[in-house]
Amino acid sequence: MTITTTNNSAKRSLAEIKKFLVATICLEFKKVSQLERNEWIETTLNYHRYKKCYRKDKGIIRQYILKITGSSQAHIDHLIAEFICRGEIKKIIRRKN
Repeated sequence: MTITTTNNSAKRSLAEIKKFLVATICLEFKKVSQLERNEWIETTLNYHRYKKCYRKDKGIIRQYILKITGSSQAHIDHLIAEFICRGEIKKIIRRKN
């Protein structure tokens, strides 16, 4: 079963995210474009003020991002580290030759 994300999924409370993670253990989500994914991750991290969160809350947010995006843990760690250092996730612009 595949489910697409909604626009307001980035703005859920931590309590809602915990319930969501428990309820969707067996679900798989449809992947979206890299640009949409990175914008959603950045919105989620900004909304929850990720830099100021406690370690436990950061883990919940990280699990949520992993679940929704379907990306690997290493890739999500890289994107979050980029967000922490730069305050944003780099927008990739591909040039066609």
